[in-house]
Amino acid sequence: MVLRELTKERQLSPSPWSSLSFRRFGGDVHKRTLSFRSPEDTLYHVHITSLGPSAFDIQVQHPDGEVLGTFNNVDGSLASDTALHVTIGSEHSRTTIVSQVEHHGTHASYEEKLHIFNKGQRFTLTIPSPRWLLSLDEEAKRAMKGGLRAPMPSVVVDVKVKAGDAVKKGQALIVLESMKTETVLRADEDGTVQSVACAKGDMVEEGTELAIIEPSET
Repeated sequence: MVLRELTKERQLSPSPWSSLSFRRFGGDVHKRTLSFRSPEDTLYHVHITSLGPSAFDIQVQHPDGEVLGTFNNVDGSLASDTALHVTIGSEHSRTTIVSQVEHHGTHASYEEKLHIFNKGQRFTLTIPSPRWLLSLDEEAKRAMKGGLRAPMPSVVVDVKVKAGDAVKKGQALIVLESMKTETVLRADEDGTVQSVACAKGDMVEEGTELAIIEPSET
């Protein structure tokens, strides 16, 4: 990931950060910690110190704090988007890495899987979704809870409730028509109508919030 980001940075138009590296605070040396989950669901931490364009100090750490390996002055470079060349000591290896991004839940939640091919072997590591991004995902889920949305572009045929009404699970709230087919939107649970944002005859797009239902306390 560090190599990938450095490569992208160099491909951008010249800037004080890419063309005048000697003026950076601390030069090109910077540190970063990456986390990778193994197929056995163990989360390893990799501490990387960038010493220059293609030189790195790397330390691999177990979740319990044990240092599993330290590699100094590793020479690493990307030959392409998927080909990584690495030299540790006198040993050189060429590794193919294929990235696969998987989304879960809302658009904010994702994981990146790295399929790694080296010396005839294949294994997979997963880069978990960052905590701050997961927190956004949870906020999005909370914001969507209780919201009644149009499942497709439709015409509002009937609105059967108004703000302040108490509703029961399964109760018909709004009737839509699309392609000469009626769709009845019903309450997912008992609650109170907080607001209604549509009226009979309205044209609504897919995903439009039509009403908000505050669930009853249990």
